[in-house]
Amino acid sequence: IPPIVSSDIPTCPPEMRHSPSLQRLISTTTSISLVFLQSSLPNPFISTVNSFTYPPIPKRISFTTRNLSAASMTTKQQQQQQQEKECFSFGVIADVQWADTDDGTNYAKTVKRCYRGALTTLSNAVQWWNDLPSSSSPTFIAQLGDLIDGINAKLNASDDALHKALQQIQKCNCPAYHLVGNHELYNFNRKQLSQASWLQHGNAEYYSFSPHPNWKMIVLDPYQLSLMGLEQDDPRRIEAVNMVCTQNPNVTPDGSGGDWFKGMEDAGYQRRFVPYNGGFGSTQLSWFKKELLDAASSNQRVIVLSHVIIHPKACGGGTMAWDYEDALDLIQSRDVTNGCVVAVMCGHDHKGNYHCDESGIHH
Repeated sequence: IPPIVSSDIPTCPPEMRHSPSLQRLISTTTSISLVFLQSSLPNPFISTVNSFTYPPIPKRISFTTRNLSAASMTTKQQQQQQQEKECFSFGVIADVQWADTDDGTNYAKTVKRCYRGALTTLSNAVQWWNDLPSSSSPTFIAQLGDLIDGINAKLNASDDALHKALQQIQKCNCPAYHLVGNHELYNFNRKQLSQASWLQHGNAEYYSFSPHPNWKMIVLDPYQLSLMGLEQDDPRRIEAVNMVCTQNPNVTPDGSGGDWFKGMEDAGYQRRFVPYNGGFGSTQLSWFKKELLDAASSNQRVIVLSHVIIHPKACGGGTMAWDYEDALDLIQSRDVTNGCVVAVMCGHDHKGNYHCDESGIHH
């Protein structure tokens, strides 16, 4: 596993999923500025990660695919890392879940939710990105979904909340790419989202773009199969109902029901079959495979973006896409990717886990 080295973790333990520093790095509301470097290696150095939380506490963590800790790197290796040509940088933020309402808790009453404070965090993140020196300022921002909270729908405040949140992001000195999360689908249906000017690429629900000739960002939609946002007779919803209700008897076809996890305490990854997750679907996965093949043939490196998590060790197992195995098989397949995938970045799981898989891909 490539080590992660920070000021408060001199060496990285074999299992990094529960590292306190990583928990802080990818927290409930987190923004990250990543600087990617040109390299002759199969995967590049990810040289710096600056984490921003509320209140702002910048962190710096170094990732290296050479499987070397900072202490074991020679001076020559350190100089080589510093001399690598920077291609571009981008900011990442996920699960802001803003709402103009008093603090509350999650459904299980185990986690405090600071709805109003989320907008301040978002504003501070944008200001932090804007204050970066031009040499490391982001080329774009990836907003990984759940920009506003589902409680806005109950307050009849969905449009107003979205407008205020977007106003903050639009103050950034670079464009933003917005992903759809489950909380977007609590507030808006698919027809409304297809007409939303704030979503990049018009009504395309999944797409790719290249911020640099040698790099491709692939934006996936983990709610192509979903109990939310789709008409009752939409084939994608029908497939979702059949999939989820078969795997989880606690879920009813309308997506309601009582305790979705009743009797599933020891069900392992089966716990992912709940309405707030979704599936990629065969149509999108076929497109995804073609995008990966094209990137590999063009010698491009790939970063995959998704709201819902794709690797089980990058979460607790209950916040994964229903068909995560199919997506993960493509990502890890040497025949498909030839090692071109560098990282998979997701939101959704507020605990903020991290895993470097057997292929050297960061999740």
